[in-house]
This record gives sequence, structure tokens and C-alpha cells, in this order.
Amino acid sequence: MDIKQELSKLLSKKELFKYKHYIIDALIAIFLFFSLLPTLINSIVYFTPLFISTAVFVVVVAIFTNTTPANNDPVPIPRPIKEIIDYIVAGYN
Repeated sequence: MDIKQELSKLLSKKELFKYKHYIIDALIAIFLFFSLLPTLINSIVYFTPLFISTAVFVVVVAIFTNTTPANNDPVPIPRPIKEIIDYIVAGYN
């Protein structure tokens, strides 16, 4: 078969009619994507400071919980940060 004949066969109305549901679904999906995209971008921009501040808070908590001060003192001094974290983790006992 010739390439033109195969192409005309693929683009014939009967062949396209078989795939009309897929074409309609794809057009609806594209329309929904582009109509909802500005709302999605606005939501991301609106919540970006919240995401950044939460990430900074998590990093600060991770740094404070993982640092261990040098214990060269002859008399142990209670560490308030550790006590606060133990209080929170222990379930408010």
C-alpha cells in the first residue's frame, strides 16, 4: 500500500468516529487543565510562605534536637530544650 492511502485510511471519518470518545475526553481534559491551572498556581503562590516557614521550623527543631552540648562540667546542668522536647514527646505527663 501507498503511504498516502494508509494516511487517508487512518484519517477517514469512519476511523475517526471509532475514536471520538477518546478525542472528546482528551479535549475535556485539556480544557479542564488549562481552566484550573490559574487557580492551582494562585493556591501555590498563596501557601508558599506557609510551606517555607514550616520547613524552616522543622529544620530548627531538627538542629536543636540533634545538637548535644559538651558535658565537661563536673556538675550536670539541666538542659531546658531537652526537657521541653521530652515533655512534648512524652504526652504531656
